[in-house]
Amino acid sequence: MDDKIDKLYDLVENMYSKLSSKIDILQEGQKELQESQKKLQVTQEQMQTKLEVIAEVQQSHFEVQERTNKQILGKLERLETANLENQAAIYNIKKTK
Repeated sequence: MDDKIDKLYDLVENMYSKLSSKIDILQEGQKELQESQKKLQVTQEQMQTKLEVIAEVQQSHFEVQERTNKQILGKLERLETANLENQAAIYNIKKTK
């Protein structure tokens, strides 16, 4: 009877030892996952900051380009008006000759 109890005790002790080592392995894996998650979170925050900076730069470039386009369009309109005035003057000169 004592032999069976000793075998059962050894078996339980062996199972506990294996379970304990598996728990240690799982805890270590969990720590590694948490560290990886922290690194990813830092990387994500850095990327978010960089994306915000890029968005600000793009907005600034868009505004500068928009102003430049308005200036160019204004100059083109003045040139077109001057061209029409010149054509009218040429037409009047030809008409009077």
